[in-house]
Amino acid sequence: MTTLVGPRLRSLGGDDVARVVELTRATGLFRDAELAVAEEVLREAVRFGPSGAAPENRPYYVLGAELDGTLVGWICWGETPCTVGTWDLYWLAVDPSVQGRGVGT
Repeated sequence: MTTLVGPRLRSLGGDDVARVVELTRATGLFRDAELAVAEEVLREAVRFGPSGAAPENRPYYVLGAELDGTLVGWICWGETPCTVGTWDLYWLAVDPSVQGRGVGT
């Protein structure tokens, strides 16, 4: 019996930006303008981390998902503005070559 191993979650860094944009584009779900926003949000999350860009800004949180050492997905979320205790999912993308294998779950 083969044991299926799920993705390994890890922090994202500046070296991951190109791959994240590539796999997000590969989904075919986002327009160029949306891809530019995804890249901007990712760069801000990587640069400022959970502390946010400034005290008045709420931070973006990001994680990458790896399978066999390859970055195959990412997620970005943050607190919903003007609320307490609620969160928004801003981005979730999984490389089409591994969709259906539980990466997005």
